[in-house]
Amino acid sequence: MKSKQTLKTMIIGLDGATFDIILPLIKKQQLPTFSRLLKEGAWGELESTIPPVTAAAWTSFMTGENPGKHGIISFMQPNIASYSNIQNQDTVTTKNFSGKTFFDVMSKEGFRIGVITVPVTYPPWDINGIMISGYPCPDNDKIYSISNSISINISEPLNFGAEYYKTASEEQIIEDCIYRDKLRSILTFDLLNRYEFDCFVIVLGGIDRACHDYWKYYDPEYPGVKNEDREKFKDAIFRNYKLADEELGKFLEIYGDDVNLFIISDHGSGRHPFHFFNANLWLKNNGFLKINGNKVLAREILRKTFHGLQSILTPKHKKSTSFFRKIKPRSNVNIVGVNKLFDWENTKAFYYPLIYPADGIMINLKGRQPKGSVNPGKEYDDLTNSIIYNLLEYRDKNTGEKVIEKAFRREEIYSGPYVNNFPDIVYILNSRFVGGNELLSSIISPVPNFRLSKKSGLHLMNGIFISHGPDIKPNRIQGARIIDIAPTVLYSSGLSIPDSMDGVVLESIFKDNFMQNRPVSFFNWKEKIEQKDFSLQKEENEQMKEKLKSLGYI
Repeated sequence: MKSKQTLKTMIIGLDGATFDIILPLIKKQQLPTFSRLLKEGAWGELESTIPPVTAAAWTSFMTGENPGKHGIISFMQPNIASYSNIQNQDTVTTKNFSGKTFFDVMSKEGFRIGVITVPVTYPPWDINGIMISGYPCPDNDKIYSISNSISINISEPLNFGAEYYKTASEEQIIEDCIYRDKLRSILTFDLLNRYEFDCFVIVLGGIDRACHDYWKYYDPEYPGVKNEDREKFKDAIFRNYKLADEELGKFLEIYGDDVNLFIISDHGSGRHPFHFFNANLWLKNNGFLKINGNKVLAREILRKTFHGLQSILTPKHKKSTSFFRKIKPRSNVNIVGVNKLFDWENTKAFYYPLIYPADGIMINLKGRQPKGSVNPGKEYDDLTNSIIYNLLEYRDKNTGEKVIEKAFRREEIYSGPYVNNFPDIVYILNSRFVGGNELLSSIISPVPNFRLSKKSGLHLMNGIFISHGPDIKPNRIQGARIIDIAPTVLYSSGLSIPDSMDGVVLESIFKDNFMQNRPVSFFNWKEKIEQKDFSLQKEENEQMKEKLKSLGYI
């Protein structure tokens, strides 16, 4: 076993943080600690997973693997053979990847590690140290996994309850986001003060929440915002960055240059686009999808009636919003829709929504879909290639600009045992467009104001990476990916890297003499550490789904 020693590695996750906000704030001299870190350390943008969703990205952070290998692409278990609503499925758990993260490699080598509120760590598993689950997790006391020698001083939950966002006001949410992050930070400093850890990981979630809810107040060009509301909440996002800056400053004050510090985000954040790209309608107009006209018309009338009523409401009408959530037509969900809307026997392909800016298209494949119409082999390949070509060629008729920036066969971006769980085609939208599901409108249609006001900030691919410490040289880097963090942390800790990891060591961040004295080494880690049962009880699954619905992820 490795002997006790003081902290050597600290990882601070800032969910949703982006240099698009950090750099302007540094220029205004409002983030002194970030300014110092960028001058003294290595930094650059950190490419997220495709799609840049919290569940996939933080799992790739922990495992160093692409989603095709760890199997998580969203907060819900995928079922690509079904035409049904994804919200009927189960939430993801740690069963796919527990026991094969860099936490486990360190534990195996006798390192003591702390893991606090990293998303997608429920149920927690046993490591040499402490793990407290991040969201999505139910409201119970099973979110802790703690070694016998460690105790925690905590009297309040570190995560929001399942009912919170249904009743909380905008004023409450911003205050509580900051308060929960402070609680996480206080717990971290307390544990670091009382125990010896080799590596400690904490994720603060307030920035992500603030960007989703308050981007409309930060962005002066965002439509439908009252001046008094913009004035009231214009600093909501900044307050979360300011808190992060202060907590980072406290850490540097205590540990100075003695610890290798890594600051990362799972994805960036930006404005919700103002226009839909309605993929099913595009597929229909190109002859790839057939609809049942009368049923689609009825669905569209119902959907537009629902939207018209919903647009009257504001986020402050919590009781009314809750009522409309209950009567929300199933055909309105952001997935394929009700089975009867489409003539499946004559449909070749259909929309499979992911998380902006990524989206997907499924081929209606024989032997996989219940009413598949496309033969495997040449017909499948030709159809897939044709759709990708046409997607990349499609232009907005009003502006002439490309709607789709990139489009891939799934095998081009994923590898591993779970590739077949993902859409056949994955594409990246131009930043002006978000995935839509209208069928009797136009392929490019405006996003209604009620939706823009509901979730004004969305994820982007460009997260942040900052490193600082005794082994780090000042340097602006390029090409870093979130899958590179796990092997980089293991390397900086003097450990070999599992050869199953897809990420690489970010060699450019380290001082030359450090690299010369410590060559990168690998080992074949076939074993997955056996863990307890990770199946969810019905109540746990429902609580997790309620949280995700309240947060707008399903």
